[in-house]
Amino acid sequence: MTKVLITGASGGLAELVSEVLKKKDYELVGVDARPMPEGRKFPGKFHQIDYRGRKMADLFRTHGFDGFIHLGRVPAAARLRKTQRFNLNVLGTRSLLDLALKYKVKSCVVLSTFHVYGAHQHNHLYITEEDPLLASQTYSEIVDAVELDNVSVAFSLRNPKVRTVILRPTNIVGDR
Repeated sequence: MTKVLITGASGGLAELVSEVLKKKDYELVGVDARPMPEGRKFPGKFHQIDYRGRKMADLFRTHGFDGFIHLGRVPAAARLRKTQRFNLNVLGTRSLLDLALKYKVKSCVVLSTFHVYGAHQHNHLYITEEDPLLASQTYSEIVDAVELDNVSVAFSLRNPKVRTVILRPTNIVGDR
């Protein structure tokens, strides 16, 4: 059975992802620093722990994950100081990716955001993945999101044997 770790497991997106994966007979382990909301149940084992702690390394070691889905990005709207958000997003993600490499995880999915491109005067109409991430030049509030993305891309380039996907979902406006 394929073992998958989902971070940010007490969030709404993790709820949707885990519901799809449980139907495909994956063994799921969920982790979040926040408690699971009342009335919601994670379809697997759930652990309320910090991503950067020793308990996280123990989970990687004992479960032997085949893949992990990192949905635990703290948004700029969270009521945290910038340094706290930076530590959670950037250092936490880096720690998770290091653990994935150390424990030979085959696939990693990291949630980023389209905001990393920024509304910048030098952006052209259709932005591609090769375009620079300019958001932090204009919006210092999302420096951590840009760095999280950069850490993930650097990891994927340095470690081609680990299949790594960085998701930058975007809002769609209109009927198509």
